[in-house]
Amino acid sequence: MVVRNEMGSFVACKISRMVGLFSPTIAEIMGVREALSWIKNNNWQNVIVESDNLQVVNVLNSMNVENFSMMGGIVSDCRSLINEISCEILFSHVFRSANGVAHALAQATRSFPNAMEWTLSPPEFVSLLLL
Repeated sequence: MVVRNEMGSFVACKISRMVGLFSPTIAEIMGVREALSWIKNNNWQNVIVESDNLQVVNVLNSMNVENFSMMGGIVSDCRSLINEISCEILFSHVFRSANGVAHALAQATRSFPNAMEWTLSPPEFVSLLLL
């Protein structure tokens, strides 16, 4: 997860591992749930959540998705978090080629056994992508 301000400058980034084997869509929606929790805990305002998974973006932008699958339960968690956050949250699809920082952070979870968060300056492997 990476947070940038309205000028596109680095604010914070975070990585954490997911235990288990998940489809890319389930992994993405679980990541969005983590991001929403992080947004709530940091009280960030006027947020745009970007994902390169169009299915996840469409589900989060739809208000009438109800099912009892694993994804439905996670979407329900996401909606609860959205209701608890006191700002507007938009969900936007971006192509993977425009999502390089998030992809690099996801790959970095292989090198870090625990969750990590950077707030004042990005890790070196991210700073090179922010230029």
